[in-house]
Amino acid sequence: MSNRRVVFALGCAAIVESLTPCAGSAQTPATYMTGAQIQKEIVGKTFSSATKRGIAYTMQIGSGGTGLFTYSGKKSDPLTWELKGDVFCFHSSLSGTECNKVRPTNGKLDFVDSSTGVLNNTYTPQ
Repeated sequence: MSNRRVVFALGCAAIVESLTPCAGSAQTPATYMTGAQIQKEIVGKTFSSATKRGIAYTMQIGSGGTGLFTYSGKKSDPLTWELKGDVFCFHSSLSGTECNKVRPTNGKLDFVDSSTGVLNNTYTPQ
């Protein structure tokens, strides 16, 4: 195999990871959930994750557009949320406002920025 083919294969993998289809690849990007699927899979449930600084937290999504972040099991931060079509947006005083497309990945949920396509966080259902 020539170096050119190896470089293309590695570049292709990077492109697939960024959700952009790769020419000639059998792999396709993960499918995002619809608003109805988000409503069913997220509302009324609790998820865990960690901040970019490594602080563990849970996100509880209640019905009626409210919820709660709890950091390291101690500090609470109320949140509000809404669905805008197939985009899940939430706001809290500590995390600010975030709007995401949601995709299932290996039993977890990836929250991907709806404007930039950058992965914001991956949540594990509790």
